[in-house]
Amino acid sequence: MENQMSLSELNMCVIAEMERLNYTKFYISQHNQKYREFASFVSETVGDDVFTEEFGEKFLKQIYNYPPLEAKTFPVARIEAAIRCYSLCSSFRRDKTVRSIHQTKERQS
Repeated sequence: MENQMSLSELNMCVIAEMERLNYTKFYISQHNQKYREFASFVSETVGDDVFTEEFGEKFLKQIYNYPPLEAKTFPVARIEAAIRCYSLCSSFRRDKTVRSIHQTKERQS
């Protein structure tokens, strides 16, 4: 793999960005909970502290059956935080930013 941040380093950057954007403690706590779950999955699966979109997709599929085989029976709320955790890590790795509604609010202040 090319030289990139480890999953734990990436998560620290995401948390710092969430705090800068004034995410609530609830969302940060929820993110940390899903991050630990994701990091455990990656460690058990790969044995390393790495992040790739492929690992994120495997995590969502194997742990949460996402995307579902039958969408009409899928409880989206059950995994919303896991999807958000993966999405934030992915977007920060790619763009070095966390996109959210908070950026709009921050600009308006």
